[in-house]
Amino acid sequence: MALTKILCSKYFHIVSDTRPATDGVTRSRTKVDMKGTLGVILPRATLLAGIQRSHQVSLTVGIPTVKREGVLYLLDTVQSLVNESSPQDRRSITVVVMLADVDQSHNEMILSRIRTRFPAELKSGFLQIIRAPLEDYPSLQNLRRTFGDAKTRVVWRSKQNLDYSSLMAFSQNISQYYLQLEDDVIAAPSYYRKIMSFIKSKRQEWTMMEFSALGFIAKLYQSRDLMKLAILLRTYFNEQPCDFLLEYHLRLELQKERYIRKPTLFKHMGKHSSLKNITRNNVNTFFQGRTKVYKGDNPDADVHTNMAVFESYLPENAYKLQADDSAFWAKTPKVGDTIEIIFKRPTNISRIVVETGFSDDRQRDCLVGARLDAGYKVSRDVNLKGHCTDVRNLGEFIDGRIDVTVTKPSAEIGCLLITVTKTRNKWLFVREIAVFV
Repeated sequence: MALTKILCSKYFHIVSDTRPATDGVTRSRTKVDMKGTLGVILPRATLLAGIQRSHQVSLTVGIPTVKREGVLYLLDTVQSLVNESSPQDRRSITVVVMLADVDQSHNEMILSRIRTRFPAELKSGFLQIIRAPLEDYPSLQNLRRTFGDAKTRVVWRSKQNLDYSSLMAFSQNISQYYLQLEDDVIAAPSYYRKIMSFIKSKRQEWTMMEFSALGFIAKLYQSRDLMKLAILLRTYFNEQPCDFLLEYHLRLELQKERYIRKPTLFKHMGKHSSLKNITRNNVNTFFQGRTKVYKGDNPDADVHTNMAVFESYLPENAYKLQADDSAFWAKTPKVGDTIEIIFKRPTNISRIVVETGFSDDRQRDCLVGARLDAGYKVSRDVNLKGHCTDVRNLGEFIDGRIDVTVTKPSAEIGCLLITVTKTRNKWLFVREIAVFV
């Protein structure tokens, strides 16, 4: 055995070796030996495709995958991680996909399709494919039934814990941070930069950050904590579902507050669970995907509001075409609050579309009552900020949106004015303001 790495700590001893297999493929095997501490031996993971980078990256994305009846989401998930990151970003990311199905022919099929579709990503080290060490898992027969779950569900969630544990043990030294994903999600644009920005924004000590509001999707850990979590999942794999163990882990680490980024960055798209005969329709609360659908001409304009803006979600984000992944988000708008679009030059307009609310749930943070006016004159206040005057009503918002055609305007329009006419105790999310000339 050619040892390439030996790491010791108070709690565990890790031995990693690289060896050529009989088929000529170099594979890495990592064994985490817990004897003498908790008496646990974490299973070995085998690298099947991709290369291990010579340097530590910033972010590892871990994705376990198993068969789902009649559907395959994984390739779209990986493609999303590629598409929504820049070449520069990908030099700081390693995606580890763990083939964990008990049907080895299924695993081989997935491996073949990944090799065909993502050869450049495998060659660069951005993507690594590993095999779950199922032969080293404890028996899933005669498991203790807890929480009133059926036997099939207990087996499913117990194996899920073992899969997560193995994936984390393999990934612990690849990067500074580790993001747990599922194999049926898609990423928001620039997800890596937004994750790193959110990390930098937090001054507090933290154990877990969240980039999805659903289950064990898009939970971020510091790699230095991965072995503790892996051991916890392995030790209590039968007793509790992973969600409960994760909550317990947070309590052990004394994290009382949840740090969830809103809008979230990963959308759950799978309806077919890996648990046989189970379908789901989870709502992706606060997901931030691409917001612009209509992409109007949007002449040069200043956009401002008197509403309380949330963080950096400025009103111009809903109007600027280059802000394709952002939007305007305001706190609890009240009657009389406004959004004004002041054109640099008076303009002939043919159509206006305004979309509010989240794309997954149009009733969430939408305008329940508002009107749209066109202004033919612009006045300036003492700060030279423009305001609409000589306004004519163009229409009312219905179900959080308006799509109006402007027929034969009497003159060029100098501005647009959106005014809140009904209030509710919700925030306001404006995805897009599209103006066509």
